[in-house]
Amino acid sequence: MIGAPRVYGWRRASVSAVMGIMLLSGCAWESGPRPPASTTRAALSVSAARELVPTAIPGSAVSVLQVNHTTWMTMATSHGLAVRTWTKGVAQAVVTLPIPLSCVAAGTLLHLGPVIGVAGCTAIWTPQGTTWEALRLPAVLMPEAMAGVGSDWSLLSIGAGAAGSQEVSIWHSTTAGHTWIRVGTSGMGLTSPAPGTPPFYGDKTGLAMASRHDLWLTGSVAGGILLDRSEDTGGEWQSVSIPVPAVWAGAELASYPPIFATAQRGYLPVSVDSRHFTGLAIYETRPPQEAWRLAGAISTSLAVALSNEWTLGTAGTSAVWLVLPHQVWQSTDRVRHWRVALRLAAPWTIMDISFSGAHDGALLAVRRQGIPPTSVDYALWQTVNGGQTWTAVSSRA
Repeated sequence: MIGAPRVYGWRRASVSAVMGIMLLSGCAWESGPRPPASTTRAALSVSAARELVPTAIPGSAVSVLQVNHTTWMTMATSHGLAVRTWTKGVAQAVVTLPIPLSCVAAGTLLHLGPVIGVAGCTAIWTPQGTTWEALRLPAVLMPEAMAGVGSDWSLLSIGAGAAGSQEVSIWHSTTAGHTWIRVGTSGMGLTSPAPGTPPFYGDKTGLAMASRHDLWLTGSVAGGILLDRSEDTGGEWQSVSIPVPAVWAGAELASYPPIFATAQRGYLPVSVDSRHFTGLAIYETRPPQEAWRLAGAISTSLAVALSNEWTLGTAGTSAVWLVLPHQVWQSTDRVRHWRVALRLAAPWTIMDISFSGAHDGALLAVRRQGIPPTSVDYALWQTVNGGQTWTAVSSRA
């Protein structure tokens, strides 16, 4: 999804409110002024979105992606995965990718720049001008996470497992997805694993790449955080220690794929459920990338922290965005200080944010009706000034 890998796949499942802000490690968190979010603008965007894909599946995955001056909006429909693009604000025709409905309806969307995949499906799709090309994956490969830098791509496949453990395989391509080789596998054994193999223990949450050869595997283990690193494109792996505050002793912790503003500077999100704190912690690594330090934490409801209720992304090399169901937080000083950059009242839920560089970005929100959802509306905005102002997007070509 992007110059530097972003956290993808963590999509909204329910509406939950942000509960407050917590101060940790000397990092100041502050609430900024509330920008205008007019009803008129939302209504215009909703109308445009309903024209976009009238057969959208109400409870399915949806995402937005900004690459250079092009915006991709992707959603599941009864006919497959629908993709609409806007080039410099001008809407293009809707393209429906013939992905099996069983994958589209339940799978998590995977992005690598404009390349699209669905977790558990055996093909990924890449744009070729005005058409899309299906890149068939090996039959044994069922991707659960995707990351890449340039033409070097990596996929995480999760197999069988036991309680608190999962078999994993790491696949790599140096040809932008046209050919694949398996570079590492954990095997099924809990005892005497081969040195340097990906871990069998723990529940895996994703995969990230900081550079062509630098891979990170994330997840949770009993009593701690799972974070493993490979510096040879997935061949050899080693566990990375993450400092945890004493006040979080006994907490349920899980790491998610870090995002990298540069190959040496990254941000690692960790969900926390402890007696004294529930929310999202953000760790930072700096050159020479020897250790991760806790930069701060945002207190949220349990549903937001431990499910797919948030998205973390970067804009340029210094701005970081954290999307929660009804607020978008922004840091412009490498996660030292934060402000609320955007609010959106219920029943609308902010779904995704994406930036290309420091200025061009897109924001997607959804309103679902009924439990379970029986209808859905979408609203889409764009910014050309780093999120200072947002303009509603029309679907009319």
